[in-house]
This record gives sequence, structure tokens and C-alpha cells, in this order.
Amino acid sequence: MDAALRDAVGGTLVAETIRPGGFVSRRWSAPGGHIALAMLARMEPESWAPVKPREQAPVQRAEPADDLAALASAADKVAARVEQTRTARERGGLHLLSA
Repeated sequence: MDAALRDAVGGTLVAETIRPGGFVSRRWSAPGGHIALAMLARMEPESWAPVKPREQAPVQRAEPADDLAALASAADKVAARVEQTRTARERGGLHLLSA
């Protein structure tokens, strides 16, 4: 049990190397938790056992004609906004080139 908790927390010294010149290199374990979760799943399967993901409901798709109408509407709004910006900047003395 202690080993499972140490694995979950991490920070256990894994390797220590002393290099020439006295330099000490240490490697520490990363937090894992796989062993602790496996233990919990066996001790209390109702609460900790792995479960399969739920199935997602199918995504409702719009008809292509509806998508095209929405796209045309959005394009018209963008074009109107660009024209408003161009007009406002030209009134301020800044002239933009047309596309």
C-alpha cells in the first residue's frame, strides 16, 4: 500500500549518478497513480472500477440549403461591415484600396 501511495505522489529517487568533478545527477519519479487506481478498483469496484464511456447522441446536421443561406447571410454582413469601415476611414482622410 505504501508503494502505491509513493507512486501516486511521485518524487521518489529513481537514480543517482556522481559524475567526475563531484557533480551529482538525480532522477525523480513523476506522479503516476496507476498502481493506486488499480488497487482502489480492486478494493471498491463500485466506486473506482473503470467504466466505458457513454455513447454520444448523433449530432443534428442542418440541411445544405440552410447552410448556404446562413453562409450567404454572414457574407453579406461581413461585406456591409467592410464597406462601413472603408467609408468611415475615408471620411477620416485614410483611403483604402479596393480589392
